[in-house]
Amino acid sequence: MEGNAEKRIFRRLMFPPEEIIGATFSLSSYSEGIIKATILNISEGGLGLKFNMRESGVLHEGNHLILETIIGMDPLKVLESVEAEIRWVLHYKPVRGVRAGCRFINLAESKREKIRTYINAMMEQKIRKQDEDF
Repeated sequence: MEGNAEKRIFRRLMFPPEEIIGATFSLSSYSEGIIKATILNISEGGLGLKFNMRESGVLHEGNHLILETIIGMDPLKVLESVEAEIRWVLHYKPVRGVRAGCRFINLAESKREKIRTYINAMMEQKIRKQDEDF
């Protein structure tokens, strides 16, 4: 069982599919400028993202992205202008697009604290709702 242990350092908040959190990124090697993505999850360490298939040839492990804008989640706007490194890329069938995991680069402790506070508040809210529904 030890081989299946969670290796994450930080708590991760998964966004439900009906909750669309959009983001735009800049990538210096991308001639078209801005890349659009959906944020699937967040932790103090980074983001899980979904991109359209047209970006599939552009995104590579090790690329550095700059988070330009976040749409649909005001508390996360603190992350605008933050740099992230792509740690892995998965290519799915065209309907599902491309998934990528990104690690924040040199994220200030004050921003980590805001992410931590946000994640804790959202998780507490989910627990309260589950208790009410029970």
